[in-house]
Order: sequence, then structure tokens, then C-alpha cells
Amino acid sequence: MSHRGLPLLMALCAVLSSCTGETPAPEAAKPRLNVLIIVSDALRADHLGCYGYKRNTSPMIDSLAREGMLFERAHSHSSFTRESVSALMTGVPPAANASGTGWYAMPDPDRVQLDALFNNAGYVTGFLSNQAIFEDAPFGTHCAVRETLPMENGEVASTRKLAARAESFIRENRDRPFMAYVHFLNPHYPYKPAPEYFQRVSSAPYPTILDVLGDVRPNVPALTAGGFGPGETRFEDIVACYDAEIATVDDGVRAIVEALRETGTLDRTLIVFTSDHGEEFLDHGFVEHSWSLYDEVVRVPLILWRPALIPAGRETARVSHCDLYPTLVKLAGLACDRTDLYGTALFDVAGGAAVFHAPAKPIFMEMLLETRLQLHAVVMDDHKYIAAPHWLTPDQCSALSKTHRDILMAFKAGKIPAPPVWGPPEHEALYNLAADPGEKSDLSKSDPAMLDKMRGALEAYRKGCPEKYFQGPPVKDEKGLSDAEKERLKGLEYLGGGAGAPKAAAATEVGGPENTGSPGK
Repeated sequence: MSHRGLPLLMALCAVLSSCTGETPAPEAAKPRLNVLIIVSDALRADHLGCYGYKRNTSPMIDSLAREGMLFERAHSHSSFTRESVSALMTGVPPAANASGTGWYAMPDPDRVQLDALFNNAGYVTGFLSNQAIFEDAPFGTHCAVRETLPMENGEVASTRKLAARAESFIRENRDRPFMAYVHFLNPHYPYKPAPEYFQRVSSAPYPTILDVLGDVRPNVPALTAGGFGPGETRFEDIVACYDAEIATVDDGVRAIVEALRETGTLDRTLIVFTSDHGEEFLDHGFVEHSWSLYDEVVRVPLILWRPALIPAGRETARVSHCDLYPTLVKLAGLACDRTDLYGTALFDVAGGAAVFHAPAKPIFMEMLLETRLQLHAVVMDDHKYIAAPHWLTPDQCSALSKTHRDILMAFKAGKIPAPPVWGPPEHEALYNLAADPGEKSDLSKSDPAMLDKMRGALEAYRKGCPEKYFQGPPVKDEKGLSDAEKERLKGLEYLGGGAGAPKAAAATEVGGPENTGSPGK
């Protein structure tokens, strides 16, 4: 790991405690550390300039990475938002949380959540988002300010409004310690950037792209047989629009950082930038997310910025979202008596400097949506093991997309049961991520000793997980939603169906008359 020294912005506060240690008495003359967590939904790490991407998607985020610590191999705990954010807020992976799995995943109400910990410590807390899935879900319920902004006038307008709301939160609380969680929907589907953002990443004319949920996902076999994929115009247009959505978020991050600077709070604020999961572009035959646990959907950006506290550099050790809970607790100097955290504080603070130390624990991940695949994964010693109690090939998932809305609505209505969270695997895979970061060479047959070791790690994890899981209805069922709320959730496929059937013209474009199926029909 290389570190580049920067001028200190301010003196370091008193030596900070661990999550389970004693909190030292604060020095009255030194303000408490603000914490700002910024999450960009469905953002792949490898589509940011600071992670080596070819396009200029993220100049502001890249500048935070240059001055802060960038984690090259950070993992979320799911490829589905509610499972992933539940893990981040509670410090335990989805299956370790009795309410943390499936379409209705939510933070465990019996554990002290991150927002509650800061709230109880006297911080002003905020949970701000334009992601519709949080609207009636119990996330950020301990926050003094909790708002989900509507998706009005397109994603760009909504992104700007969310950034403006975060700015106002900072201005309102400039004289008080605050902890804020800000969750941008972009670059989540639909990829519909404003033309000015598209022109930032591409010199091509603004395209009319295939709809990922309506045109692509249910027709992947026919599309790929016809040449759809990397290098093909229709595919590259989709990726370019996704990249332009990242540029939209980058401007939102810039506005928030400027608000910190203008209010004089920048030099006492720790900024955490990450995403809840990545996105798939046929890397393993899947598109979008919440279908697999390959690294394109669980390797996420993670940047911690505060030059007076966090040394600048790039860290190659594997870390996870569960490490954020104990890390933020320690850096903020809060008292915490939880002993069930799956993560490890990433820094020790001694002698006026924060020193990184690599976690030694395995990283566990799940994708347990009741109407799709059920997957568990463990990363340990640069190896990754995937076990699927219920597995479908990419082509089978594409076929499922044609009727997924009906299946999802039947499940939500209680007409079909939830599958078990655990069970014997239908499919196993083993990868050496150091030698094979693209996860192309399955070693499950050629390295039986490592396979047994990884199976053992997952089994030990299973024994510490609850036997029963919450599979109930959402806080507010579909009957209680307004028409506008229903449309917003359907557009993200959280009430089934996604974008609806492809247009007649698009049906011909994606593969001809044999592709008669479409989601929502």
C-alpha cells in the first residue's frame, strides 16, 4: 500500500476507542467528527476513473480518491439494495439477520443500527434518498430527518433535488455534529441521462437505447445470438447511458462537498463514498442486478476521505460494508457494546495518526430474493465460493423474466411460499480471485481441498444464523400505495414487471417474432 502525504487540515482528535472499548473524554476545544455516507445505487467500481475506467465519468469522486483512501477490493453483502443496505446499517450480512433477506429485507430491529447509535450519541442524523424502495421501508427510522424524494421530471432533476436537500441538511446543522446517509438512485436502471451528461462520456449522438428490463433481459439468448454484446452498437449505447448516469451522481457529490466547504464543516467531516451493489452487462450472461453474486455486482467502490485523519493511498486488502459500522464508531469515538458485528474496524488510531490494518474475517454475501435464485457466497484468502440452493442459468433467468411479474405478484399475495434460505446447493463454483478476477475458471472440481475449506467456512457461518426469517408483507402493501407510488416501484421492478412489454418496433429489433414473451404479460 502506498501513501501520499497531504497537509493536515486540522489536528487529530483524542485517541479514539474501538466499538467495544471505552470512549475517551473529548477535548472541549475540538469539534466532533461529522460523518457523511454517500451511496450511489448500482454503481460498478470499475466504471469510475479512480478504479481505472477509460471514460471521464467521475472527476469529483476521483479527487476524493486521490486525497483519501481508496479500497480496491471492497465488497457489498448482496446484489439487492434492501439486503445490502440492511447489512451496512446493522453490521451483519443478510442471512445473519432474521429480517435481512428477500424482497422485504430490512435492518434487524433487535440490533442497534448505525443511525440509532449516532442519534443516541447526540448527533443530528439524516437519511435522505430518491430511491423509491426506501419510501415505506424501515430504513433510517432513528434519524431526526428522514426523506425519500419523488422521482419527478426524470432522474437528473431528482438527483439535483437530492443533492440540494443534502446541502440544506448540512447548512441547517453546520453548528452541530451530524451523521447523514445520502442514497442516490443513479446509475440504477432506467439509464436515461440528460444529453449534457451523455456528451461528457461519449462523442456519439444521443441514442435511443433498448430497454434493459423490457427489451433485453427477457431476450438475452436471441440478442446475443445476433451479436449483441461488448463492441456492438446497441450494447455500447446502453453502457454509455449508464456511464452518463454516473456523471450525474458525480455532480451531486460535487455540490454536497461544496456545501461542506462553504459552511466550514468540510475539515471536520469524514466522507464515505460507496455503492450498494454493482451492475451486470453480460459479464456472466446476466444483465442489471439481483441475479448473481459475481464480482461485477458485489465489488463496490469504497473511498474514505478526511486527510487530517485518513492517510491517502490505495489499499488492496479485502474489506466489506460490514467493516464500516465498527470503523465509523471507532473514528467518531462512540461507545458501542455490540459484540455480534461481522466486520472489523479498519483503523487503529495512535500517536496522532490513523493506521490501517487488514481484516482477517471471511466476507459473506447473499442474494435471496424469493422469486429468483437463492445464493450464498464467501470470500476468504483470495478465493470465492458460491453455493446456490436454487440456481438458474442466465438463459433460464432470461426466460423467467417473461413471467416474473406474475410470479412476483403471486408471492406478494401469499399464493406461493418462500423458498428456504438454506439448503443443499444445486450449484457450486470456486474461483481464485487473485489469478482470475473475472471469475471465468471454476475450480470446484480441480481444487477439492480449497472447496472443502470454503464449504466449512460457509457452514460455520450458517450455524450462527437464525433458523427463522421474516417473510411477511412490506410495511405498506400495494393496496395502500398511491398510483404514483405504484408506478415508481413498478418502474424499478419492485412491484413486478419493470418497464412493461417492449414496444412493437423494439420486439422486431431484439430478435424477431419468436420473442413473444415480455415482463408484465
